[in-house]
Amino acid sequence: MGISIDSSCWRPNAALVQSTCAACSELCKWCTFLPSGVYLANVEVSESEHRDGLQYFPLSHKISVAHAPVSGIVFSQLKATVQGQVVCAEPVACASLRVTLRPLAPDGSYVGRPIVTNCIDGKYKFNEVLPGSVEVSVPTERLCWAEARHNVAVTAAIANVPPFQHIGYALRFLSSHAVQVEFESGNERGTLAVQAGASQHCVPRASRYTLTPRGCHRFSPETYTAKVIPDKETPAIQINALSHAVGVKVFSPEQVDDLILRVESDRQAGSDVGPLQPVPATASAGGYVYEHTLYLAQGEVAVVSARSARLLFSPREPQQLIGGAECRPDALQLNAVRGLTLAGRLIPPVPDTDITLTIDDGSVELSQRTGEDGTYRFGPLDAGRQYTVRAHKDSYVFSAPDDRGDIFAHKLAEITVLLLDRADGKPLQGALVSVSGGSYRRNLQTGEEGQLTFPSLAPAEYYVKPLMKEYRFEPPHKIVAVEEGHTHSLTLRGVRIAWSALGTLVSVGGVGWSGATLVATPQPAHGAHCAHEEATTDAAGAFRIRGLLPKCKYTVVLKEATTPELQGLKLAKMHTLQIEEPGNDIEDIRLVAVQSQQLTDASVLVRAHIDHYKTLRLRLDLDTTESAGRAGGAAPLFSVRLDSTGYSATLNPGLMYVLPRLPADNRTYVVQLESTLSKTTHTYTEPVLYFTSDGHYKHFTIDFEPKVKSLEQELRQTSLLVIPLVGLLVLAVVHRDKLLGHLLALGSNVAARAQQKTTRPSRPEILDKNSIEQILNSVNAAGKRTGKQKKVQ
Repeated sequence: MGISIDSSCWRPNAALVQSTCAACSELCKWCTFLPSGVYLANVEVSESEHRDGLQYFPLSHKISVAHAPVSGIVFSQLKATVQGQVVCAEPVACASLRVTLRPLAPDGSYVGRPIVTNCIDGKYKFNEVLPGSVEVSVPTERLCWAEARHNVAVTAAIANVPPFQHIGYALRFLSSHAVQVEFESGNERGTLAVQAGASQHCVPRASRYTLTPRGCHRFSPETYTAKVIPDKETPAIQINALSHAVGVKVFSPEQVDDLILRVESDRQAGSDVGPLQPVPATASAGGYVYEHTLYLAQGEVAVVSARSARLLFSPREPQQLIGGAECRPDALQLNAVRGLTLAGRLIPPVPDTDITLTIDDGSVELSQRTGEDGTYRFGPLDAGRQYTVRAHKDSYVFSAPDDRGDIFAHKLAEITVLLLDRADGKPLQGALVSVSGGSYRRNLQTGEEGQLTFPSLAPAEYYVKPLMKEYRFEPPHKIVAVEEGHTHSLTLRGVRIAWSALGTLVSVGGVGWSGATLVATPQPAHGAHCAHEEATTDAAGAFRIRGLLPKCKYTVVLKEATTPELQGLKLAKMHTLQIEEPGNDIEDIRLVAVQSQQLTDASVLVRAHIDHYKTLRLRLDLDTTESAGRAGGAAPLFSVRLDSTGYSATLNPGLMYVLPRLPADNRTYVVQLESTLSKTTHTYTEPVLYFTSDGHYKHFTIDFEPKVKSLEQELRQTSLLVIPLVGLLVLAVVHRDKLLGHLLALGSNVAARAQQKTTRPSRPEILDKNSIEQILNSVNAAGKRTGKQKKVQ
C-alpha cells in the first residue's frame, strides 16, 4: 500500500507531469517533498486488498503546495452501513426472515464470508460494511420475490438496498417428466410449467391447492394436494408418470361409422375401442383420419388391429406396440382401402347351412353358418382376388351363387332313426344302425341322444337294421320307401336281453393298461347258450364287456397280446362274473394285472474317427442260423446310418444308440456295424455281436479302427511273388540239357528253331552262380525286414 501524488489532474496544461509515491510507515504516516504546485493524493491498494474490501475515505485529497509544509492530510478506512426493507403480503411470512450480504469481486464472484442478519418489522441493516460491490439476498425456499437478489455498490457511509417485494409462496416439485400442472384454490387458478427433475414454482397466496398434472402422460395419483402455510416450508411434491401416450392413426379414403380397434396389452385382455369418429385429413392427403391414443408403461406390449365391414387395412396383421419412456403421438399408422363384400341368401332359407369361401388358389378358406333367414355375408375382401362361394348341408343340393349372391337349395330325402329302451324310454347309446338300399351302404353308431340321421338319399327302398348286444329290437328291422325330398323318421325300441360288466384294468401302481383284451369265458357248468365275450381297454384302462347273459357265470382272463409292451401280462387274481335275474350291469370292477420282465433293452456305443462315422451303419437282425433264414432277405429290425453332427476331432465321446425293445423270447439277435470304407486303401473288420434276448439289459461298445494300407506292404507282397519265379528260373538252368532234349523231340520245326538258338552267340539269360546268389540275398533281405516289422507291431 502506498500514497500516490499526481499533479496532472490539476494542471493538465503543464509541460511536465509531477507525481511521486510515498510508502507508509508502520504507523501509516507518510511524508514527502514536493515542489510548489497543486497535487492529487490517493491511497493505492493492491488487487487482492481490493477484493478483500479494503478501501479508504476520501478516495483522494487535493493538495496545494506553496512555501510551507502542508499537514493534516488524513485517509481513513471506509466502513459503511447497508440497509433496506422487505415488503411482505402477510407480515407473518417475513417474521423470521434472514437477509444475507456477500461481498463481490470485480468479476462478480463471491469473496469473503457471507454476513447474515434478521429482518425486524420489515427492515434490516448491515453495519461496518467495507466499500465495494455487495450482493444482498433473501431466501427463496419458502417465499417468492419480485427479485430475490440485489447488487449494491458501497461507496458512501450509508448504502440503501432496493426493497424486496414478496409476490407469492414457493412450491417445489420432483417430476419424472416435463408436464403442465394446473393449480386451483378458491378463485385462484393457473398453470405451472414443471420441468423434469427438481424445480420450484410460485403460487400467489398461502392456501390449500389442488394440483392436476396435464400432458401426454398418465399419473398416479391423478391429482395432488398441497397446503401452503406462510411461516413453514411446503414439502416437495413428487409427480411420477406411469404410462405414456402412444398414438394410432388410421387413414381412410371414405367415411365409415363402424371402424373398431382391437387392443390387447399386458395389463388387460383384448377389448374393442370405438367406433372411432373421423376427422377430415389435410387437403393434400384427402380422405379421413381416425385417431386413438393408448397409454403404455415403459416396456409394456400392446397388439393393435383394426376392422370394419367395408374397409381393408394395411398392414393386415395385428401390429405390436412397445411402450417407451416418452410419448409417441405417431407410433402406428394404418392405411385403409375399400374392400369387396360378398353377400346373399339361400332360397328357400335353410338354417344351419355351412357357407364356405375360398380363393381360386385355395390359399384362404372362410366359413360361416346361416341363421333362420338363410343369409350370409363375407367381407371386406381383397377386390383384386377371385373367390368361390359354396353351400353345404346334408340332404341338400345347392346351386352356385347368382349375380345377386342368391343360392337355390334343393332338399334330398333322409332317414332319421331313434333308438329307445322299451323299459324306461331312455336313448340307447353305442348301438350300430345299418342302412342299405340300391348302391347305398352305411353303418353308424348312436351317440348319447340315441339318434342318427342318414342324409342325401335317392328315392328307393332302404333296409334299416339296429344292432346292439344287450338289446333285441322290435321290430328287428324296417324297410322304408323313401320319396324325394322327404324326411322319414323311425323310432325303434329295444328290449334288454343281456348286460355289461364295466371297470378298469390297472397295474399295481394304479396306472391303467391300454390296449389289453379281456375275455369273459363261460364256465362249463352253465348252459351252451352262454358265449365268449371280449372287450379292449381304452387309454385309461377302462373296459366294458357287453352281451353277458343271465344265469351265466363267466371267468375273466387276459388274451395273449401280440405287442411287446403287453406280452406276459396276466391278472393278479382270477375274477368271475355272474348276471342274476332280474339282470343289471356290473359296475366298478377293478382288475389288477402284472407283467413279468418280458422285454430286453439294449444300447450300443460306437467309437470311431470323426471322418469314419459317415461311412458306418448300425443294424440289428434276428440270428438267421436259428431259423430257415429270412425269406427274400427280410428287412433288419433296426438300421441307422451314424450321424456325427456337432462332433469334432477334439470332442468325440462316441455315438450312443438305443436299440428297440425286444421280447424276452430267448432268441439270438445280431448287432452288426457295416462300413462303406474302401478295403483297397484300408484294412478293417466289420464287428458282429450276438446276444440272447433274456429280459436283461444289454450294452455293447464297438471300436471301429481301420488301418491304412502302406506302399511298402504292397511292394512286399510283390516281392513274395518273385520268389517262385526265381525258383523256376534256377531249375531251368540246372536241367537245361534235359529241357533241350524234350524240345528237340517235339518236331523238326521246333528242333530247327532250337538249332538256330544254339548257333547264336551266348546270351546273358544263362545265370551264373554269383547272379543267382545275389537275387536270393535280395529276396531274403526283404523277407527279414517284413518279419521285424511284424514283431514290432
